[in-house]
Amino acid sequence: MPAPVYSRRIFQGQAVIGVTNKVYVPAGKQWIIRCVDCYASVGADINSALNIVADPEHNTWIYMEWLSLERSAKHWDGRQVIHYQDGLGSLDVQNWGDHPIDVYISGYELVDFKG
Repeated sequence: MPAPVYSRRIFQGQAVIGVTNKVYVPAGKQWIIRCVDCYASVGADINSALNIVADPEHNTWIYMEWLSLERSAKHWDGRQVIHYQDGLGSLDVQNWGDHPIDVYISGYELVDFKG
């Protein structure tokens, strides 16, 4: 029998804009966010700012910024745990800037013994 695979794409968005890009942790699961990759190509006189927020606490744990005329990929590695928490556990990808950002978030989805 093949070994179980726990790695999962948590969020993928091309040209993410706005502040209501939310995904919820499935019932009985927890996410361990391991990797965030983002790309933006910003025009003149425009900035983009990306926040990634864990709910229900509403804690920002990633902030990335692209300034006018910046074209670059940004990367984050780490371990942030988000629990199901009676359906309130979620990840909110927020673009507070004026230009779309490509965002890819991956990690592990495991059984949540905390609930």
